[in-house]
Amino acid sequence: VEWITSVRADGVTLPIKVGVPGAVDLSRLLSIGARIGVGDSMRFLAKNRGSILGMLRPGRYSPDRIVGPLSRIGEGLGMTGIHIFTFNQVEPTVDWHRKAMSKVT
Repeated sequence: VEWITSVRADGVTLPIKVGVPGAVDLSRLLSIGARIGVGDSMRFLAKNRGSILGMLRPGRYSPDRIVGPLSRIGEGLGMTGIHIFTFNQVEPTVDWHRKAMSKVT
């Protein structure tokens, strides 16, 4: 939200689609992130270590913690959608998505 707000304050009016990790083991996520060099995301992790450490505890990470709040406020920020990265963990991400959508309907 802070990044989108900052970009909007800088005058950027293009649509924004936010990418978030799906139902992925965090050690795998961090390993892939370091390997493929997702710079902005890795810088965010470095700046927000306290929050991230809480997510790193076993069983603590869920895409719901990111997707839910973004879904509720994203349109007001000019966000056009959310892309869920599977990092080759398609089945767990699809399972998570089905459960999440069943809560909505």
